[in-house]
Amino acid sequence: MPVYTSRHTTVVLSDDTGTPITVTAGPGPGDLSITGLSEADIAATKILDRGSYQEMVYGDDNEVSFSLSIYHDGDLTGTSVLDAIRKTGNFSAGVTVDPGGEVWALDVTVTMTRNAVTNTYLLNTCRLTTDWSEAISGNTFKLAGICYEGVTIT
Repeated sequence: MPVYTSRHTTVVLSDDTGTPITVTAGPGPGDLSITGLSEADIAATKILDRGSYQEMVYGDDNEVSFSLSIYHDGDLTGTSVLDAIRKTGNFSAGVTVDPGGEVWALDVTVTMTRNAVTNTYLLNTCRLTTDWSEAISGNTFKLAGICYEGVTIT
């Protein structure tokens, strides 16, 4: 079985227009991390009987989080990842993926392909933030996101 690495992975941010506005996150060191995956992306809530464990029931939907570093490259106005996060540039006319239609949120698609086998993680309804830092090895944006409608894995 071949092992997937960051060399086999792409990350794309997309809005909810008819033909989605998209941007590929990169270039970067390849440090994507997804946290909080669980069965059905639903929390388990314990039920106690006078302080003693009785059982678990399904609770609220989990919030799946992710983080990713990308290098600061090129012009940040128009088609950048920063535009996607801040709803500026070509994303200024974008449509949120959030069902309420008010808060800016994006879907994040992680695709890994190796030897003609593709695995995809669709992180649904994500609110993104970023931090910027400089370094001699390259200035970076550290993207962070919380996905409110779980992850679809195919």
